[in-house]
Amino acid sequence: MTGRWRSAVPSREEQHALKRRAVVKEAGRAFGKFGFHNTSLDDVARALHISKPTFYRYFENKQALLFECHTLALDLGEESVAFAQRNGATGLDKVLLMIRHYVAVYARELGAVGIVTDFHSLAPAHRRIVQKRRDRFDRILRGFVSEGIADGSIPPCDPRMVVSCFMGAINWVPVWFSSAGPRSGEELAEAFARIFATGLQSATADAGKALSMKLSPSPVTS
Repeated sequence: MTGRWRSAVPSREEQHALKRRAVVKEAGRAFGKFGFHNTSLDDVARALHISKPTFYRYFENKQALLFECHTLALDLGEESVAFAQRNGATGLDKVLLMIRHYVAVYARELGAVGIVTDFHSLAPAHRRIVQKRRDRFDRILRGFVSEGIADGSIPPCDPRMVVSCFMGAINWVPVWFSSAGPRSGEELAEAFARIFATGLQSATADAGKALSMKLSPSPVTS
């Protein structure tokens, strides 16, 4: 019984991790709303109803907090990519599974990832780490699109442009989406997937029509 009771109560390390995540969420929300440079640690501590010394138990400074926001966003992205790799059969499957998963977790972690568009405010060392992970993430996504082109599920296109398009849209979700709005995060994720699926399918139809016109014999003129 004692063992069961202990397993039901979060350990000190787990409690620390939960509180640290709460700090990240609140800071990300404030950074996203007011801007990184316009938000002080006092603002974050006040929103969490904690003292500034208590804040320093979790982060040494504001730059470390900003880096943690970016790190969490990248963790969520890599988690979504792994999910797509495990479950997708075609390149298009993988793209849409990744979009669904990523948008859903983005909506769930709105506060924490609300500042990911503010890349240049990162400290130089942190910026290099984030950029390296972003580049790897981008290569994998472009690989999904290239795989779809090869297997016929996606029409010939520029993978870099396609990835820039849907990631640009996803990265702005924390700016305008509200969990108190009419859509849930899951509904938003499904809507995003449908929009991009429709767009790619329309592109496929247009490509097929163009190919058909190219291959059809020219009309005979007298």
